[in-house]
Order: sequence, then structure tokens, then C-alpha cells
Amino acid sequence: MELFPTSSGEQLQLAGCTLVVPAVSTANVGQLAVDLLISTLELPRVAYLEHDAVLPCVGNDPYVAPCGAVATSMELYADASKSLVVMQQRSPVTPGKQREFAADLATWAERCKFKEVVVLSGLSAKWRTEQRIGLGFQLCYIASTAGTADGAHPRCEEIGLPRLADEEFGPEARQELRLPPWPLFEALKGSDGGNDVVTFLAFCNEGDNIPDAAAMAQLTAHYLNLLPETPAGQDRPASLQWRMPPSWAHLYGPPPEVGLF
Repeated sequence: MELFPTSSGEQLQLAGCTLVVPAVSTANVGQLAVDLLISTLELPRVAYLEHDAVLPCVGNDPYVAPCGAVATSMELYADASKSLVVMQQRSPVTPGKQREFAADLATWAERCKFKEVVVLSGLSAKWRTEQRIGLGFQLCYIASTAGTADGAHPRCEEIGLPRLADEEFGPEARQELRLPPWPLFEALKGSDGGNDVVTFLAFCNEGDNIPDAAAMAQLTAHYLNLLPETPAGQDRPASLQWRMPPSWAHLYGPPPEVGLF
């Protein structure tokens, strides 16, 4: 994993920060949520990342219209005042290289001495248990945190987020799976540096996943204490005014021709 700082990221100190990483997985929910975080929090690009296993891509700046700096397959955005570093990954990993990429990312995160790594990922709705379907709650977490032998995460429990049940994805099943987010979670969990890792999962199907991304971004902001103060007498946490990046105007292409109907 190679890092190439931008002019605004030359003095960036990564040690002690929280790293947010999307998993390129079901419905691209993690990447879309990261887009919302970067756009809404106005995080500046501080570095480009490169790894041999990530397919190269290049395009216009997704957060600046009509044009901005060149965007590549992996980039870092950060806000030092919030001790927050967000990675965006815009292209998938080469088939058969998931575990290699995950191991290298875990090694890099360990070397940078991040305080914690937060992985954002979609998960196919077909894996839901009947109990999960009945709850109607589509977000959950799985964590590996120092000092918590049962996998419970104090902050996640505090905000009322349910854990992924072992009957949905037990430890043995996760070790065998080679698709994101599991290689990433297992590699980060197994790193020797002891970085805490929590993965937020959204059960979803492919389609219009903007609502799933907004829910994931809201959860991440709540977890990281980035939300405005909750008004007195209100039970639910306040929400940020999520700002869609200009690139989202092209998510679904132009509207269909009227003549078709």
C-alpha cells in the first residue's frame, strides 16, 4: 500500500485518528455512505493511495462541479480537528486478491497507528434471519475490540445498535468467505498492532440504495459523535443535513424517453 500526499496532506498526522473504510460490496452502500460523509463534512483530499490489487480508474472530482482535481481508485480525506480520516475506494479488487489486499490494508493501518478502524459495508438481505426480518432494523455491527471477549462494542451498545448474530454469520463461516467485507474484517481483527475494528453492516438489495447509504452515514456520524446536539425532550439523535455530491446526478443516467410510454 503506497500513499502519495497532496499539498494539503503533507503535514497530516494519522496516528490516533479513526479510519473509516468502505467495503466494495453489496449495493455499494459503504462507498455511497463515504461519499455522503466526505461531501457533507467538506473533508479535503489529503492523499492518494495505490495498491497493485485494486483496479485502476481515473475521473473527474466527484465532489466539485463542474470540474476539480483528478479522482483515482483510492483516496484519503481527513479533518484533523475531528481526528477523522476517511478512505474512498472507487474500484474493486482484482478477483482472487481480496485477502492479499485486506492483509496489506491491515498492515498499513497498523503502521499508521490508527486508534480505530470503522468498515462500512452492505450485506445481501437474503442472509437475514426471520427474527431480523421481523425487527425491521436493517443495520447491525460486528466488532473486535480490546477488552471485550464476547464481541460486544461499548459505543455500539450505547447507541442501541444490534450485533450481527452468529446464526447469520458465525466465526467459521466468516473465515471461509472471500468476498468483502469479511476478508477485510478478519485481516484487521487479526493484525498484531491491536487496532480496534468495528464493521457496520446494512442488509439490502441492489437498486436505489440512497436511503441505505444515508442511514449508514447517519449511523457512522452518530457513532463518531459528529451529529449536532440533540434538542431537549427529543429521544432520537439529531441528523446532519446530508449533501449529495454532484456526481450523484449521474447515478441512474438520464430519464427514459417519453415516447417509450
